[in-house]
Amino acid sequence: MTLTELMIVCMVAVMVAIAAASIYVASVETWQYAGAKLALQRSADEAFVRITADIRSGSEVTITKSGTEISITQFNTSIGDSTVGTYLLVEDEVTNIFGNTILTGVDSLAFESQYGEKVRIALRLVDPMNTPENPYDDVSQYLETVAVCRNRLPE
Repeated sequence: MTLTELMIVCMVAVMVAIAAASIYVASVETWQYAGAKLALQRSADEAFVRITADIRSGSEVTITKSGTEISITQFNTSIGDSTVGTYLLVEDEVTNIFGNTILTGVDSLAFESQYGEKVRIALRLVDPMNTPENPYDDVSQYLETVAVCRNRLPE
């Protein structure tokens, strides 16, 4: 093998190594980005499960004008109306009636309902931005769901 052939083989090997390294770096960035989005979805799902379970067990809902607070009422023939749950947006957290934090990192929250029966919940979560340990996880996620009060009184 001549020196020229050896140099060509080395250059090809270096190009292959650079290509493999760039593919690896790109896949790690994509993995971190997707992982951050998935973490936001999991957090939102846990909050949605709690809120929608209360809505489904309720008789009617009351939503504030701002749309960031919902109160779920259930009618009981023996004791009258009782509040099943209240959820509201306080700064960047969704809290319940007791002040317990249900979800953090909330950019926006909106409850919408017609006739106090069917409720649309829209939520935008943001990951902490500019974290030095992981610069690729600066993501936001918009999610929404619908729940219906199942214990409506007959009209």
